[in-house]
Amino acid sequence: MKYFILLLCFVGTLSANKYREIYKYETNYMYSIGLSTQSFLFDHPAINTMFFDNIEDYIEGGSFDGAQSGLDLRVTYILPQNEKIYLTGGLDYTFLSSKEQYTISNSSVTNYKHKINLISPYVGAYYRIFRIPLANTNIYFGPELKFNMIRNGEFQYEIQNILDKNKTLIIDDYIKDDAFRVGGLLRLGAEGGLNKEIGINVSVALHWVNMIGSDDSYGELFTIAGNEASEVNLFLFNFNISLFYRK
Repeated sequence: MKYFILLLCFVGTLSANKYREIYKYETNYMYSIGLSTQSFLFDHPAINTMFFDNIEDYIEGGSFDGAQSGLDLRVTYILPQNEKIYLTGGLDYTFLSSKEQYTISNSSVTNYKHKINLISPYVGAYYRIFRIPLANTNIYFGPELKFNMIRNGEFQYEIQNILDKNKTLIIDDYIKDDAFRVGGLLRLGAEGGLNKEIGINVSVALHWVNMIGSDDSYGELFTIAGNEASEVNLFLFNFNISLFYRK
């Protein structure tokens, strides 16, 4: 929340420095493109290391212990009858990747490589909580329904000769099955105009990835293993910063 407040001040300052008027737009459609990051919450197994060190009940993870970046495309429609209500739809595409390396001798290292894509078309509705006219900034809040496609999961374990890379030996190489889950998300954001047609949108959100459709037989999402006993609830923290166009 501290970071959101700082970003809110940043958006408001940019908007206030440029214009101090309420714009009259020709259309109620707003088009956005920006950067989106996802961070795993609540010690989900996906943040565990891929290296198995014989700890009892240890789940081999995905090594996703940091923010994973992606791209967000969004179209928003502002109701003409009530401009406090926004209807939105878009696509959030996250590219997750990780790598671990361990030294096993003076000439060799082991490499663990993992990558997977999270493709999430979504629809949502936001409500404008309040407006800061002098800063030309709106604060909004609302839910999204996300259709999460978890695809192209690849894991590779290799022994690399650091003196001669041509002698690298691939020990294990496989693709984890794709999965589909319906998720729910709550977003809090701020949007401010940089000029009459271009603006900046900053938001944070809590995403329950497997709200609908979890399957214990699949195991955990975003891990390299497939023999876990269950699939626990998965929550992501989402940060989004984008530019929007509205004529």
